[in-house]
Amino acid sequence: MAQRYLFASTALRNWRIASTARLLAAGVTKLSIDIALAYGKIRRIRRGWYASLDAPEAAVRARQAGGRLACVSALEYHGAGPPPELVHVDLPRSSVGPAFSEGVVVHWSRRRLAGDEIAVSEAAARKQAARCGHLQYRYREGMPASVVIVGSANVDQVFRVRAIPAPGETVLSHGFSIALGGKGQNQAVAAARAGTATAFIGALGDDAFGASIREGLAADGIGTEGLRTADAPTGTALIAVDDSGENTIIVEAGANALLELRETDATAIAAADVLVLQLEIPLAVVTAAARIARAGGTRVLLNAAPIRDLPAELLASVDILVVNEHEGAFLARGGAVEALAPVVIVTLGAAGAVAYENGTEVRVAAPTVSAVDATGAGDTFCGALAALLAEGAPLADALRFAVAAASLSVQKHGAVPSIPTRADIDRALV
Repeated sequence: MAQRYLFASTALRNWRIASTARLLAAGVTKLSIDIALAYGKIRRIRRGWYASLDAPEAAVRARQAGGRLACVSALEYHGAGPPPELVHVDLPRSSVGPAFSEGVVVHWSRRRLAGDEIAVSEAAARKQAARCGHLQYRYREGMPASVVIVGSANVDQVFRVRAIPAPGETVLSHGFSIALGGKGQNQAVAAARAGTATAFIGALGDDAFGASIREGLAADGIGTEGLRTADAPTGTALIAVDDSGENTIIVEAGANALLELRETDATAIAAADVLVLQLEIPLAVVTAAARIARAGGTRVLLNAAPIRDLPAELLASVDILVVNEHEGAFLARGGAVEALAPVVIVTLGAAGAVAYENGTEVRVAAPTVSAVDATGAGDTFCGALAALLAEGAPLADALRFAVAAASLSVQKHGAVPSIPTRADIDRALV
């Protein structure tokens, strides 16, 4: 009896989910199934179906809904632990929507589908996979990214100070750290951690800082085919953060100033759902990228920071403009900020954000939190916003998601280290 009990649990560890018929066919007796259930080594998920204790919850939900698994995506699982063996997208044959609304498990495979499985488009699988909070999804080389960021990548040197020094003042630091940053890199990480397939286009130096950035982007599952090495040092930022969480930043562009677009970049931009741009790279590159996206039907999200005068050609290509109150006032020059683009979003710091679209105003208040470092909060907002928009979420939902993400980021130190995951954001929104 003990031997059969062990065989039952072992069989389910291999299969994760199996029917009574499959277990019996493998030589597992009904008695051994009952014993495994009694000792809590397996679980019954519906009549005639059993699962191991580590079976993916999304796959369990699919089977409970009467569905099967179908592999339809080029997204690669890289969450904690080994990849699921039954893998792929959980998809009840008779009820596609409800299964997807609960989240999916995706794993790359080229196997043929069984007769009672359903194939859906890769775009649909990617969109729905991003909703699953407890897993992460990695950009796979050669696959189209939902969000493409063209922008800067820096290494941040951060000093903790009691108060931001005034002109001519020298202050002592009570903490120092080095972390990855740069508006483009921050926004790419934010989009990727929000669950969307993301690719980054930028320039780095041939130095240790550049190598660290490449490794950091890859660790977050971000496509790096668009990175190139320039004849200049990797960009660097000097950041002072005071005890209230406010900051001041000095940026040395370095390799970022030498970024130029290639034909392969244009292909990636045109294939994306959303292009995200900022102003820490040459303005000519920003304008060219926006023009390519516009021609290809890709939505253009411009975060107009650091603020500068913008050419009319660039503004004409922008679908979504994200600014803070100072940046919005600078660009509007006394006029209406909402007239600058089809959608204008003004971030309000601790007060949240407001969006203007077609004469409609959507305002989202930020939760009250204990802020320790605002560095990268705006970038977290933009990356999270782009991720939700790429999924097809309404603007109001994307705005709430982005505000929640930014509110989480200010509660930790550092730009990239403070960026939350999809699971973190979803919990904050409950």
